[in-house]
Amino acid sequence: GHEGRGRVLEDHQAAVRAGVGDEERWQAAVEPAIEEQRGPPLADRPQLGDRDLREVQRERDRLAVDPDRVIFAAMVLYLFRNPALGGTSFYRPLKGADQVDRMNADSEALNAAEFGARYGLRAGYMVDSNPYFERIGRVPAAWNRMIYYDGGLFHSGDIGEPSQLSADPRVGRLTLNGFFTCRRNAR
Repeated sequence: GHEGRGRVLEDHQAAVRAGVGDEERWQAAVEPAIEEQRGPPLADRPQLGDRDLREVQRERDRLAVDPDRVIFAAMVLYLFRNPALGGTSFYRPLKGADQVDRMNADSEALNAAEFGARYGLRAGYMVDSNPYFERIGRVPAAWNRMIYYDGGLFHSGDIGEPSQLSADPRVGRLTLNGFFTCRRNAR
């Protein structure tokens, strides 16, 4: 139950503070909590092969924000050991805002064949620049690495080997994602 998960978290936090790297013991202790909370796969969880992706998953993403008033900070904690499962890439648009907005709307509305024909993009995770977006940065995945970034940046899972993805959280691309609303400082 909840008490056990709290004890596991407290044990892990104490180990981190003490610099103890007994990751196997922690993983074995937390697996029952993972299994207890495990539900059906989430639509955006990167566990799908290239052919199974929805159009919106084939493109980079960003959070909708009012940049004059609010900033959304985003966080990803990588909870897997296989770096081939991918980190995160960041992009800047090469087209105007109207074209980017149209592309985003089309990624939700069109089927795979229509979207591919309209934009000339192949099915698959976005891992490099294309005629619409330039990759401007990449953070490789590493066990227990946490990254924070401006959620208004276009970003995508940098998944170069989708055949290695799995729905099993013990061997798949398990991440913890957080989003934080921040007020912009007065100018």
